[in-house]
Amino acid sequence: MAEENFIDLALDSLYRVKILRSVTPNYDPNSPFFIIDSRGNKFTVVGNPDLGLVKTAMLGVRNPKAEVRNDTSYYDDGLPKCVEVWFNEMRLTGLEEGGGWAAMARMETKLADLGGINVSTQMHTIGYGQIEQKVQERFRDTYWHYDIAGNIDLGKFIPEKVGLRIPMYAGISQGFSTPQFDPYELDVPLEDKLRLLTDDKRIINDRCRTAKQSKVSTSPTCGLWQGAVTKKSGYMTPRTSI
Repeated sequence: MAEENFIDLALDSLYRVKILRSVTPNYDPNSPFFIIDSRGNKFTVVGNPDLGLVKTAMLGVRNPKAEVRNDTSYYDDGLPKCVEVWFNEMRLTGLEEGGGWAAMARMETKLADLGGINVSTQMHTIGYGQIEQKVQERFRDTYWHYDIAGNIDLGKFIPEKVGLRIPMYAGISQGFSTPQFDPYELDVPLEDKLRLLTDDKRIINDRCRTAKQSKVSTSPTCGLWQGAVTKKSGYMTPRTSI
């Protein structure tokens, strides 16, 4: 098959035309905006299409009206054409298959008879996934999560003869997710979008770096109960509780 019969285009050109349009002063999103790449391919965008939401792709042939341009490498006479076109195969190659990594850790600390503190954390980077997972099934964000919880008996700070026990529990859990793509334009890498923004817009859009943040905190809860310490055993026997 002749090389000129191939249609070879880079998918990243589809979103780059949107980025170039967004930095063009006074652009109209409802008017066609186009670029021509180094291979002579013409990419035109109207409105705000999003490859991240595409379910169906269609191929076709279009015969535009005559267009006069100073660029001699591009010529269109605008005359009617009669052609027979066969689309044989549509193939996707050159996927970004870079892997990621993940880690988790947990620590349990015992503070003698005062209580204990538990700390755990986990994270993964973009591209991490199981061996059997496909590229599109892997994580597309950098995620970090931590969890801290503690149990402390505040009654240990009170003289033992008072016979008070005040167990307290407190905890906090927080997660941060930085997506690979702009959450408002799912086909545009977030770093590419932020790189082209002006300083004023970057301050606002830096919030998109952490597009998903969750925080769960537990207010300190205390219990109070009083007991009597026996002289023989030295242990506390319950008397009243609150």
